[in-house]
Amino acid sequence: MYTIKSAHYLGVVEKNGTRYAQVAVQSAVPGQPEMLAHFTKKDENQYEMPLLLENHADLDIDWYENNLHNAFVNITSSENSPTGNSSYTKDLLGKEILSYGDVRDSVRNGLG
Repeated sequence: MYTIKSAHYLGVVEKNGTRYAQVAVQSAVPGQPEMLAHFTKKDENQYEMPLLLENHADLDIDWYENNLHNAFVNITSSENSPTGNSSYTKDLLGKEILSYGDVRDSVRNGLG
């Protein structure tokens, strides 16, 4: 299970023609990188999380084109993802993120 320390809405981004509400998620476990959860609208007031990224961005080295490391790593279906455990699904993590504070309302307002 993934324990959320904080989650906050960042805004809407568009990737490959799809609009996503982007949410930054901080783990309660020290040393785990921040995640960027991307939500799309499924139905009225229902959202799914098709994309989950680990944020390894470092402002000291990522302000220019840097190919020395991946600042954002797709962990949507990775064994390293918090959902890699079969008893803990991506859907459950998405629901927990959306239920944190005012995240659901912010996602709803952002995606319309």
